[in-house]
Order: sequence, then structure tokens, then C-alpha cells
Amino acid sequence: MPALFNADTTNLSTLVGTTQNRGAAVGILTDAIVAASTTVQGLKDNIMAVKVHNDQENYKFVVTKALDKDPAITDAAVNGVTTVAGLVALTQAGASTDINVLE
Repeated sequence: MPALFNADTTNLSTLVGTTQNRGAAVGILTDAIVAASTTVQGLKDNIMAVKVHNDQENYKFVVTKALDKDPAITDAAVNGVTTVAGLVALTQAGASTDINVLE
């Protein structure tokens, strides 16, 4: 369950979760990657190691940088989840894949 946030942090947390969902949609973030990661840095390293088409390479940076923006994404939290859905559930995004979620 997401922690309590102020309005600005909630919007940022929603964007972080949406970014994770979008990363999953293009194959950058998978359940196997989440399950194999026990720290935030390990998760970032695993994401950066994914082979993707050249036009999606930059999105790996977007997904990894987003992980730094949500206070709910901690080493302990990452170590406790095994799926993308579990990782997204740490954020305010829920299951949204709408890139315009903050509009």
C-alpha cells in the first residue's frame, strides 16, 4: 500500500508508477527483472542490461531515473516485490498505463 504523500509527491508518485507500467509495456521492465532485483541499484542495473530496439534505448534511462523520484521505492521495498505490478503498487499509479495520467 502506498504511503501517505502530499499533493506534489502524490502526483510524482503517480508519474513514477505510470513510467514503470510503460516500461513494462515495451519490455524494459519485466517480472523476471523485478524478481531478480534486491535493491534499487540492482533493479536499475538489471533494467539497463535489457536488450531493446535502438529507438527504445533512451526509455531505459527514463525508467531508471523515475525510480529515484518516489520515496516509496526503497531497497527494502524492492526486495519485497517480485512483479512489475507489485513494484507499481508501491506508487500512487495503481495499474494505470495512461501516459496523460497527470493532465
